[in-house]
Formats: sequence, C-alpha cells, structure tokens
Amino acid sequence: MSVAGVVRIVPVQVLQRANDEVFVTGPLESGQRLVTGGIQFATEGMCVQTGTDLVR
Repeated sequence: MSVAGVVRIVPVQVLQRANDEVFVTGPLESGQRLVTGGIQFATEGMCVQTGTDLVR
C-alpha cells in the first residue's frame, strides 16, 4: 500500500508465520505499509484506510 492509502500490488514470498507476525521477502520499500487482512480482495489503485488513519 502506498503512503497515500492507494493499493499497489507487490508480489511477496512468505518466509515464516509466527503468532501475530509474518516475515516476507520481495521488492518492498522501507516503511511501506502492507495489507494483510480485513478485506476480501484488493485491486491496484484501490483507496484504503487503516485503523490508524481514522485517529487523525
């Protein structure tokens, strides 16, 4: 997900899942936010809000 809250599809490989953490590898940028759940599907360019976006 881009900083502006617009979905950008980036293929990643899941390396490990442990409790509430997931370790992935792929072409991610430092500080890039990820969508890991909460919606049934995401499409390129889709606008999304996170729980922290609502606090502003």
